[in-house]
Amino acid sequence: MELTGTLTKRWTHLIPLLMVIYLLAYLDRSNVALILPYMSEMGLSGSSKGMISGIFFIGYLVLQVPSVLIARRWGVRPTITWLLAGWTLSAAACGIAQNVWQLYAARFMLGVFEGGVLPVILLLISCWFLDNERSRANTLFLTCLPLAVVVASPLTGWLLTIADWRTVFVIEGLLPLICLVPLLLIVRDRPVQAWWLDAADAETLQSGLTAEQTAKGAQNRTRYREVLANPTVWLLVVVYFLWYVGAYGAVLWIPTVIKNGLSDSTPLAVGVLSAVPYLVALAAMVIASRTSHLASPRVWIVAPLAAAGVALLLGQTTASIPLQIVLLCVVATGGYLSVGLVVAIPHTVFPESFAAVTVAIMVAGGSLGGFFGPLIVGWLIDVTGSTVAGFIALGVSFLLAAALGTIAVPRLTNTSRKEVALSASGSVDK
Repeated sequence: MELTGTLTKRWTHLIPLLMVIYLLAYLDRSNVALILPYMSEMGLSGSSKGMISGIFFIGYLVLQVPSVLIARRWGVRPTITWLLAGWTLSAAACGIAQNVWQLYAARFMLGVFEGGVLPVILLLISCWFLDNERSRANTLFLTCLPLAVVVASPLTGWLLTIADWRTVFVIEGLLPLICLVPLLLIVRDRPVQAWWLDAADAETLQSGLTAEQTAKGAQNRTRYREVLANPTVWLLVVVYFLWYVGAYGAVLWIPTVIKNGLSDSTPLAVGVLSAVPYLVALAAMVIASRTSHLASPRVWIVAPLAAAGVALLLGQTTASIPLQIVLLCVVATGGYLSVGLVVAIPHTVFPESFAAVTVAIMVAGGSLGGFFGPLIVGWLIDVTGSTVAGFIALGVSFLLAAALGTIAVPRLTNTSRKEVALSASGSVDK
């Protein structure tokens, strides 16, 4: 179906707003990576730092599936609104924590509220973009991940030069409030509800979306035990889990590695250097979004993950900061380049209700990877006295994700895509 007219506004109204919302969410979860080296007064061990980073992802499990159910019942806009309010308060609370246990609690609650955001946003995208557009839409939206690091690292580094770490947590925690007004004005659950689209264009798009769901055998209610029994779902969960281990483990420890490698480094210098790999990743994702990479998922999932794993392993063989930065560029690019396709797959091959729950379970499983990645690195630092073993573990995680991707991806290509969709539609009831 060829779409014209005001429907281009989906790309200029909806996607940028969703990017900013999730960018600020990502800022609040990842700023701790740059702030941790400057929290000396707390007397934190490597394991404690890993727990502060990782406990977020235990909280992240809580609202994965419930947030999708709430959004489907009450609407995406109110669901994102109360999630945003909750994570704002939790992020700011990190700045008033008086001991490590209070910091654990604030980070846990931050994870609880942020945990529902990604599945709900991906559900919204699936309600606005056709199958042949969704991979590009997801990839464009998820450019906010490296962009968040590009923005957050220099911003957090600069703030640390003019304020203490507590104030930085509070300032960055309150930033998401700027999204409330545009969120309430622009976001609608369906194209036909959007005041900023031409009514005829919205009807055309809605008809196309409805036809796609009908072709997939979509029904009104999903038996979640049937989702859990689907082997394709679990392959995607494991791949996403291993990606999280590598990607978030690297994000949360890269600033510490750079700070330790530079003598007399300032927070701003560490922040700028930490942003470089993700600036490269951002450029790569923008370029990738302009290609039809859903047609070759094996290449766009497996190759980037393998490259990230190899680069992490090679990085442990050199002490040269410039060379490490180059290799970290490969890690960041490989780590993020495939994620848009991975999260697009369920909505491409499954009916909407089945796909939404599948994505929520994937993100829930991935959040465990986000917990274990930083924690494993922190524990290995305590045991070995260096970051080498920890980053080797992250590299192996990327390589395992690539290896499993070679099994999962062929099941989701060409004719097998239809078989998977039919399997899913046979698992749902009215």
